[in-house]
Amino acid sequence: MIPNSGHILNAALAVIGLIVFLVAYQFQNDNQRLEKLFNESGVTFKYDVDGETALAAELHGTDLTVELAEELSEKKELRRLTLSECDVQSSALDVLARLPNLKHLYLFNSSTDPSTNWSPLLDQLTLEDLVLDNVTITDEELIRINRDMLTSLDLKDCGQLTEKSIKSFAESEYLLKLRTRGIPVSIELCRHIAQNSPDLTFRVQPEDLIEYKPLTERYGVTHLDDDFRIIGVEINQDTAGILETNQDLFKTLNSLRLSKSSIDQEIWDWIEKQEKLESLTIVNSTMDLDRSIEPHRLSQLHHLYLEGVITSENEDEFLILPELPNLHTLTLKSPLSPGVSLENFSSDNLSFLSIEQNLTEEDWLRLKGHPQLTTLMIHDENIDEMRAEVIFSLPRLDQLFLIRCEVPEQISSQLSEADFSMREYRSGFFRDRD
Repeated sequence: MIPNSGHILNAALAVIGLIVFLVAYQFQNDNQRLEKLFNESGVTFKYDVDGETALAAELHGTDLTVELAEELSEKKELRRLTLSECDVQSSALDVLARLPNLKHLYLFNSSTDPSTNWSPLLDQLTLEDLVLDNVTITDEELIRINRDMLTSLDLKDCGQLTEKSIKSFAESEYLLKLRTRGIPVSIELCRHIAQNSPDLTFRVQPEDLIEYKPLTERYGVTHLDDDFRIIGVEINQDTAGILETNQDLFKTLNSLRLSKSSIDQEIWDWIEKQEKLESLTIVNSTMDLDRSIEPHRLSQLHHLYLEGVITSENEDEFLILPELPNLHTLTLKSPLSPGVSLENFSSDNLSFLSIEQNLTEEDWLRLKGHPQLTTLMIHDENIDEMRAEVIFSLPRLDQLFLIRCEVPEQISSQLSEADFSMREYRSGFFRDRD
């Protein structure tokens, strides 16, 4: 008997339905398997606005196997790949290199087979942005990568790299940003790059400059100008580094901060030779000088800050400040032992004065009528009639801060009626009086 056409059609539709079901079932199983694989491997994706197209993948603490790389390589639209603390099988590198649209590769603290290195991946990609952070790679391996589209390169703590790589990439035609850290580099090369690659944004850490190692290896912090000369330096404890550094590099030194340091005569003589020095800060340090500060020294200073400075074990040997004609701000912050004297001090340009030590009556009177002082901060003092008289004598005084001071009611009332603004600090808060 010949089956009728209706039966044939129904059978055909049933077969098609079964096929569609099996395909959908297999697709669902594949998706579930992939989702499980990615989740177990610590893979996270960032998607396009459609919510389906993966544009970026991040792997953290993952053993990147060939199987996982095969699945990642199916994400054809993937543009950014980040591997953080991953161990990558060498055979997986060739597979990852199949990603046709990968333009941004970030490798952080990741490793692969030393006999293979990263070349199977880096040599085949055409990247726009590459970050290598604590990755084992040599100059030869890095220099030969395709750089036809590379515009940004970040190198950090890659122990086998030298300034050979930096010089090579600084000469790349399309590179716009080059940042390095943990790679020793000479000032000569930095200046060469600045002069010959004006369109390149080049960032290098001061502690990586070879010439400044005597400072930075002793916990010194340097601030540099565009010519890689020191404009500011902060020294913590060990001052010997400033004497061991090429002195020509200090010609533009503008700011110096010494903390927890022992300042002997040799260091002080060095300080006094810094002709561009405008700001000097000494904190929690000892000064062992053969003589007082000579009047003609440090005349170019604009800012002087002394805090916790011990200048002598003899209670009668105060540090005598010299005439500092260009000084704008002076801070004397306790404890200063045995103290600071203003016996020889004068500066008509002084506009800010903060006193947190007991000045002698003679030193207070030396401030009387100062022509430029606009801000006065007084700590832990008894504001008696003599001190009040000095305060009222300052013709340009604009702000007065009294911090933990004892002020008689009569004087407090007079200060409140003055032309300048006054703020008192007591019991943990400021109180304004205008």
